[in-house]
Amino acid sequence: MDCCRDSEIARVPRAAAYRDTPDDDLAVDVQLLSIYAVPKGGKAQERAVVEREGKVYGLLTHAFLKLLDEPSPASGSTVTATELKLQLLNNWTAICGADAAPRPEVYLPPSGEILLAAKGLGSPFSFILPATPPTVMTLELLDTSFKSIATFNLYDPAKDVVDKDAGVVSYEHKDGALKLRMKIGLYQYKVNVPSKTDTFKVDGSDGNVQL
Repeated sequence: MDCCRDSEIARVPRAAAYRDTPDDDLAVDVQLLSIYAVPKGGKAQERAVVEREGKVYGLLTHAFLKLLDEPSPASGSTVTATELKLQLLNNWTAICGADAAPRPEVYLPPSGEILLAAKGLGSPFSFILPATPPTVMTLELLDTSFKSIATFNLYDPAKDVVDKDAGVVSYEHKDGALKLRMKIGLYQYKVNVPSKTDTFKVDGSDGNVQL
């Protein structure tokens, strides 16, 4: 429900038109995932989204579709409702901006799980190369267990070594930068010239690091 909820505070409950319906028994086993753009009394927001050709979208719609399109699901081509809730709430500000509406309300099914189809294109992140590059420059990426998942030779892409079963979904060397799509999460990078180690977060925003 990507809509305002400020009128709900004035609503008066009405009795159901029928005491029972023919599908009551079937409905008992239905898993229900409910997502509301804002808490009760709140105003939902729309705005032009640059990455969607400047078209106007509700922020919940934009964030919901982005999370299905980009971050790689943990299991194949599906993402669970629980995973979606965590990503939506944890990355709401990163995706929609600090001035976005309050975080959505998400209600998971009381039992069981719901699987949603996900494209798993990965979330964007870039490493910007220096204006005057050194002769040899390598960049190593590590996951949260400090396992190396990729090593890039920033001036000889033929020497790149990437574990695509880990965090890196895809990458390209383009326009003076290494442009990646990665699973959402916390990572570490190491660069040899100048020697530096630091952490970075992939969170749905178009993040970058200047090397």
